Amino acid sequence: MSGAFPASKPIPEEFSRLLRYDPVTGEIVWLVDQGRGRAGRLAGCETDDGHRAIKYQGKTYGYHRVAWFLHTGEQPPKLIDHADGDGLNNSWGNLRGATHRQNSINRRPKERDLPVGVHRKKKRFAACIKIAGRFTHLGLFKTVAEAAEAYEKKAAEVHGEYRRAA
Repeated sequence: MSGAFPASKPIPEEFSRLLRYDPVTGEIVWLVDQGRGRAGRLAGCETDDGHRAIKYQGKTYGYHRVAWFLHTGEQPPKLIDHADGDGLNNSWGNLRGATHRQNSINRRPKERDLPVGVHRKKKRFAACIKIAGRFTHLGLFKTVAEAAEAYEKKAAEVHGEYRRAA
């Protein structure tokens, strides 16, 4: 399985009687046998994009969205962010409603040799941050650590709790 989970698809009400969510571990287990799912066993499977999903009656539901529904009894918000960036950590303390902007701020960085917000600029290091769709230059620094510190300070100020820590 892969791909995003459409927010427009409501979580079926019958999940309340078919599944149990543990807010501490983030696990969802079947309460009754359902297709391939067996009572007492973990529901769903891992997807290609680093999340979990549950298939039910031919439709796929994001694990985090089902967790939200089972924990609150309400349909989940349009976007749910994993605070620690780990799409497999569906514990209640790690899930939070988010705007598209907040969710994209907390996106995992591409693997590279420099911290987020730091780029090589000849023999120095530039720090820059994206604010409201525009890149803002934060300065040139002699060391990676100085540039990373400048980025972190500005990210904390601008993006608050949704920023991706370096």
